[in-house]
Amino acid sequence: MSEIVRGSPGAVRAKHSLRLRPSLVKKRFRRGKRGGARKARVIKVICNTRINANSNSPNSVGANINNFSHFCCVDRHKHLKVGLLNTRSCRNKTYELQEIILEEELDILCLTETWLSEAGEENIIADLTPPGFSTRSFPRTGRRGGGVAFIYRSNLTSVVAKEYLATPHKTFEAASFSFSSGSSHMNITLIYRPPPYKNHQFSTSDSIRELQNLLFNQTSSHQRFLVLGDLNFHYNSEKDNGAKTLQSYLSDSNLTQIVKTPTHTSNHILDWMIVPEESLFLSETKVVDKTISDHFLIKCCIDMKKPGRNSKREIASRNLKAINREEFKSDITRALQTSDMQADTLNAILRETLNNHAPLVTRAVRSCRNAPWFNTQVKEAKRERRAAERKWNKTGLHVHREMFTSARNRFNSVVCSVKRQHYLSKLSSAGSGKELFRVTDELLGKTSGSPSTTQDQGPSSFLNFFTSKVCKIRENLNGSNGDVQHPSFAGKFLSNFQPVSEDEVKDILKNCPLKTCELDPVPSTVLKDIFDVVLPSITTIINSSLQSGIVPESFKEAIVRPLLKKAGLDSNDLKNYRPVSNLSFLSKVLERLVLKQLLKHLESNNLTENFQSAYRKHHSTETAIVSVCNDLLKGADERKVNLLALLDLSAALDTTDHEILIQRLESSFGIKDTALKWFTFYLSNRTQSVKVDGVQSEKAVLQFGVPQGSVLGPVLLTLYTQPLVYIMKKFNVQYRLYADDTQL
Repeated sequence: MSEIVRGSPGAVRAKHSLRLRPSLVKKRFRRGKRGGARKARVIKVICNTRINANSNSPNSVGANINNFSHFCCVDRHKHLKVGLLNTRSCRNKTYELQEIILEEELDILCLTETWLSEAGEENIIADLTPPGFSTRSFPRTGRRGGGVAFIYRSNLTSVVAKEYLATPHKTFEAASFSFSSGSSHMNITLIYRPPPYKNHQFSTSDSIRELQNLLFNQTSSHQRFLVLGDLNFHYNSEKDNGAKTLQSYLSDSNLTQIVKTPTHTSNHILDWMIVPEESLFLSETKVVDKTISDHFLIKCCIDMKKPGRNSKREIASRNLKAINREEFKSDITRALQTSDMQADTLNAILRETLNNHAPLVTRAVRSCRNAPWFNTQVKEAKRERRAAERKWNKTGLHVHREMFTSARNRFNSVVCSVKRQHYLSKLSSAGSGKELFRVTDELLGKTSGSPSTTQDQGPSSFLNFFTSKVCKIRENLNGSNGDVQHPSFAGKFLSNFQPVSEDEVKDILKNCPLKTCELDPVPSTVLKDIFDVVLPSITTIINSSLQSGIVPESFKEAIVRPLLKKAGLDSNDLKNYRPVSNLSFLSKVLERLVLKQLLKHLESNNLTENFQSAYRKHHSTETAIVSVCNDLLKGADERKVNLLALLDLSAALDTTDHEILIQRLESSFGIKDTALKWFTFYLSNRTQSVKVDGVQSEKAVLQFGVPQGSVLGPVLLTLYTQPLVYIMKKFNVQYRLYADDTQL
C-alpha cells in the first residue's frame, strides 16, 4: 500500500491509506469488443462516514474538491420521432420505406404522393408496414396519383392514434391524426398540394385561402399541432408569390415554418413543417437524402414521452413434445375408470393430467423484425448498401452517391428475387387447397389484424359494442311478419336423433381441423393422439346429449376474438371489427354429428334450397357467380332488360331470433320432440366473452344470434332466412343465394 501511495501523482495521506481496501485498488484487463468498441465500465461510488480531510489547508496533499466541475444529469426523456417523405409512389419502394422507419428509429412516418388506389391495395399496405406498426392510407379519389398515408407505431400502449378528418378540401389532400401519450396531446395534419398544371380549375389564391382556413382551425383548437406536407410552394424563392403570401400569413398568425434547408433535388424547399411560433415541443429538423425519390426525408422530434418498445412479449406455452404419450394415456385411463362420465368431468380430468405432464409456462419472447424470406444473401446485400451509404454521408462526393445508388439498386433487386423465390416455394409445396389459400392471403396482405388493448378500448368495450350493435339493429326492424304464407311441413318428422357409434365419432375426430382455443382442456393435436383412450367417454357424452336433448353448458361457451374486416382499416374504430367465436373442440364434434343427421333429414324430405350455394357439397361462391352470370347472359340473348339487385343482411348471424328459428324448425322443416328440444337447449343460455391481447372480459348471456365460427350456426341461418325464398317465388323473381347474400 505504501508503494502505491508513493507512486501516485496525488499522494494519499499515510493516516488515510489504511482506510483503503486492497480489493478496490486493482486494474481489470479485458479484450475490446468486436468492432474496436471498449467495454463500458461502471464507476462505483463509495461512501463512508469518515471525516473528510481539509483539502484547503496548507498541509493537505492530493485533489482539491472545490476544483470539481458540476455535471447536470442527462435528460433521458425519449421523444417521439416524426418523419416526412414524398415517395413519388410507394408501390415499388415498400421494403425501402420499412428500412427507413427502422434505421431512423421513427415512430411516425408521414407519406405524400403514395399513388395508392381506393381498393385492392392490401398487399402494398402489408408490405409497407413494419412489424409493430400500423398504416392508414388516404388515397386520392376519382383520379390517379396523389394520396397521403400515416405509418405509426402500434405497439406503444400509451400512444393512441385517432383519426381526425377536417372538412373536405378542393385544392389539396389532407388527413389529420390526434396522437396522445399520457397527458400530452398532438394533432398532426398531413397535406399534399399538387403543383399547378394546365387546365387546373383552382388558382393559387384558392389553395392559400384553404390553407389559411385549415391553419386558423388548428390555431383555434388551443392544442399543440403540427401541419406538414408537400405544399409545392418554394419557401426559399423570392419569385414564388404564393410562398410569400403564405409566409406573411404565418407571421401574422404567430406561426413559423421550421424547415430551412432544401428538401428537393432541385435545391428547393417544397416540404413544409408549420408549428406555433413560440412552441417548445418541436426540436430542430434534419433533412436526409435517402435517394428514394426526388424529395428528401425530413425528421424532427416531438416533446412527447415515448413509451417503451414492446420488443418482448410474454406468452404462455406447454412443452408438448416432452409428454410421454404412454404415461399420459395410462393416467387418463386410471382417472376415467373412477369417475362418473360427464362433459365437465372429462374436461377436468384432461386438464389436470395435462398440467401434471406439461405445465403451463410463461416466458418472454422477442418479436422478430426480419421478414420470413430474409436470408444471408439479403443480409450481405444490405451490408454493402449500408457501407456505401456511410461512405457517401462521410465524404458527400457525387461519385460516392452514385456508388450508393448502385448498391441500393442491387439490394432492391436481391430482395425482389429472394422474395419471389420464397413465395414460389411455399405455393408449390402447399399440400392442400386450404394451405394454398393461406399462403395466397399472406402474399396479398389479406390476413386480419387483431387489436391491442388500450386504456379506452379493451375487451369490455368490444363486448358492449357487439351487444349494443345487435340491439340497435333489432330496434329498427319491423315486428310484423307480413302476409307471406309459410308452407306447412308434410313429410317425415325428425323427432329423435339416432345414437352414434364409436366409429362415427372416430371418423369425425380424424376429419376435424386441428384448431384449439382456450376452452379446450387439451390441444386438439394431443386429443387426436389419445382418442383411442377417450373415445368411449366422448361417445357416451355425445349420445347422452342426443338422447336427452340437453347440450352441456360447457359446450355453449364462446371466446370472441375481434378481427379487422379488411386490412388497412382504422384499428381504433370498433365498427371495423368482426366478432369471430372460438368454440371448444368437443362441441364442434357434437355439432358435426347433429349436422350430419339434420342434412340427411332435409335432403330426404327435399327441403334443401336448390339455389343456395353455401354450406352444401359441390357448391361454392363459384357456382353462385356462374349462375348469376348465366342468367344475365341468357336475358341479354332474349333481348330482355336485366336489373341486378344485391342484398346483404347486417349482422345476420348475430341478430337471429331464437324463438322464430325454433318455430320455423318445427313448422317448416319437421323437427319436433327431443330433436327440437336439443336445438332449443343449443340456442338458449349461450355465453360469450371477448379476449384481446391476453385480456378477457366478463361473460355475457346471448339473447339472440347463432355463434360465428360454429358448425351449425351458418346452416341454421339459411333455414332462418327461408321466408325470403317464399317472397321471391311469390313475385316470380329470379334469385340466387349464398348464405345471407341474395342476388335478385
